[in-house]
Amino acid sequence: MESTDHLAVILMLVLEVSQRRGRRVRDGDRDPSKWGSAEVSKRTGDLADIREYYERALEAFEAAGDRISAAAALRQLARLSEESEDYEQASELNARSLAILRESGDRAGIAAVLHGLGNLYYLQGRHEQAREMYAQSIAMHRQLGNRDGIAASLHGLAMLHDERGEYAEAHQLYRQSLSIAEDIPDPHRVGSSWGQIGLLLEKQEDIVGAIAALTAACEQFAKVDAPELELAKEHLARLRGIGT
Repeated sequence: MESTDHLAVILMLVLEVSQRRGRRVRDGDRDPSKWGSAEVSKRTGDLADIREYYERALEAFEAAGDRISAAAALRQLARLSEESEDYEQASELNARSLAILRESGDRAGIAAVLHGLGNLYYLQGRHEQAREMYAQSIAMHRQLGNRDGIAASLHGLAMLHDERGEYAEAHQLYRQSLSIAEDIPDPHRVGSSWGQIGLLLEKQEDIVGAIAALTAACEQFAKVDAPELELAKEHLARLRGIGT
């Protein structure tokens, strides 16, 4: 059997490939409220193959007694279940990962799972539970000084307020996430924040502001060849049509 070190490398490579590979946008993904969520991630068409890699890695980690790596594999399997809209399985896998991480005292891992649970509850419409998970994740990431984690959970919390029509709160949180992402820098996160701000401004009938925000989103997405670029361009063209 391959060593856990070798499988850990495979695990990270599979995750990177699945995130960076060209992804197809389904008709249902064209709802702009889904930007930045699991609904526009890893649309590669080969999730079954990716799942098999993670399951093999999980088996090897467990056999070797490498609990932290096993928790990481469980977390990625949970994300794949979320992609398949098997929310019950995703919840179960996240719970298994979280239990291991709490026993091991891995606070960074715990914060990541809490963020993942926030995303899961958001997709299920369980807003109060999602809010609590994001808040816990933000607090823990702040204690750890993990700016990327803070930005991600602020963005998730912003989307939650946005969906609830709480636009002032959402705008403030998007801006906070944006500021951190610009400082890191993380062009993809910056693009996601600008994209959501643009769509929020459109809801508030600020078409000029929305166009400016979506233009900024396209510029950032283009830097990293993000799969959201095509969709951002479509929305920008639509807004320019409204503005003429």
